[in-house]
Amino acid sequence: SNIEKLPRYHKGEWWVQDLASMLPIFLSKELKNKRVIDLCAAPGGKTFQSIVKNNKLTIIEKNRKRARILSSNLKRLNFSNSINIMDALNTDEKEKYDVILIDAPCSAVGTIRKNPEIFFRKNKEDINKYLQIQKNLLNKSVKLSNKKSLIIYMVCSFLEEETTAQIDDFLKLNKNFYIEKFKTSAYKKLIDNCGYINTFPTKVNNRVKIDGFFAAKIKRDD
Repeated sequence: SNIEKLPRYHKGEWWVQDLASMLPIFLSKELKNKRVIDLCAAPGGKTFQSIVKNNKLTIIEKNRKRARILSSNLKRLNFSNSINIMDALNTDEKEKYDVILIDAPCSAVGTIRKNPEIFFRKNKEDINKYLQIQKNLLNKSVKLSNKKSLIIYMVCSFLEEETTAQIDDFLKLNKNFYIEKFKTSAYKKLIDNCGYINTFPTKVNNRVKIDGFFAAKIKRDD
């Protein structure tokens, strides 16, 4: 049905978010009253989660069309935060943050349950482009971090190149960062041995279907 016809939509009491993409912020209990930058914010689910945890949030979105959707949702939810429409790679590095959120552009193959044609729309050139953007965003996050900063890297993908391989490469180049494991008893099957949220499209405890998703918490400790 039309989502706008559902109860309390226009009162701004809720937003829609896949459970898998909701988990990284939900499980990061320390993400409260922090200085946070969201580098690829639209459509805004993780942005909204960050706002309600009383963080001081800087919102970045490069795509103007997506930024308009995000702005509309912020208004509907009665949030007053402004959006910086710009390339996240051009963010002023003089400013430092406690938490850097990277919901990076990716192949989106994790959404194959809802978009079964995804493999026919993506090719190797697309993947290579996304891989470079992901690397650039991770490298940029280092320059925006404080000594105890937390980077949360996320993609709606289960491809090794976009997930664990990206993190392995990052850690090799940045020895002052380490993985902080996600912890949960309710959704432990969604967390791998390395402490990443790392799943194919699946069903969780109450039979809710979720997308394939990956998230890593990377902590700086100089």
